[in-house]
Amino acid sequence: METSSDAGLTVSIDDETGIVSFEWYEETHPEYNFIKDFTDETFATMMREYIDRLGLTDHVQETADDPTKV
Repeated sequence: METSSDAGLTVSIDDETGIVSFEWYEETHPEYNFIKDFTDETFATMMREYIDRLGLTDHVQETADDPTKV
């Protein structure tokens, strides 16, 4: 499990299950409330588009096929 916290948002990634979770306090950081609107599919689509824009598509596929290459 990898966890990163910055600016009131905690993102956790479970490497074994592939689950990405987000935690924040809605009252103090309402700017993150849009995250609640994501479905699994819309989040995955957004991440794929972002990865494509960064030009990391080949790297992501390569590490998905062989996690030791991370």
